[in-house]
Amino acid sequence: MTTFLVGMTLILNIILQSVMLPGFKVLGASPNTALAIVVVIALSRGRIYGGVVGLISGLIMDVMFSMTIGISSLILFIIGYVTGIAADSFAKENAVNPVIFTLLGTVFYNALFAMFMYFASRNVTLEYAVKSILSFELILNGIAALLIYMLFRKIFSRPQIRFNKR
Repeated sequence: MTTFLVGMTLILNIILQSVMLPGFKVLGASPNTALAIVVVIALSRGRIYGGVVGLISGLIMDVMFSMTIGISSLILFIIGYVTGIAADSFAKENAVNPVIFTLLGTVFYNALFAMFMYFASRNVTLEYAVKSILSFELILNGIAALLIYMLFRKIFSRPQIRFNKR
């Protein structure tokens, strides 16, 4: 994965998330593809790359969609960094790992976001926080993570040439 391709992926993700996904709401939730991209990149490239991509994509999301700048970037940085640390212990070729880490990241993202909004004196109730944590967004993010993982595996895989000895 080169830096240019990751940058283009983030730009395409912002276009996708701002133009197409708001119309694709299922039970009031839409997938957070930036979170799924951060998890997939962190699992394949490690903690530094995952943290930096999380920070950049979160900052872009904050500028585009949020009233407070820095919360999503901090949360996505933490998710990318921790997922990158855990990536050393798991197989990179397994398609279940991005789904599991994206589900855990979604719960962590929504819980931390609700906590930050509560401390920023926004009107956040416990009911809203629990609904956002246990929403249909979990399933949508899991599906998005699987699709993004399969797409990245096709795009960013290097061909391997093996010469077998008889």
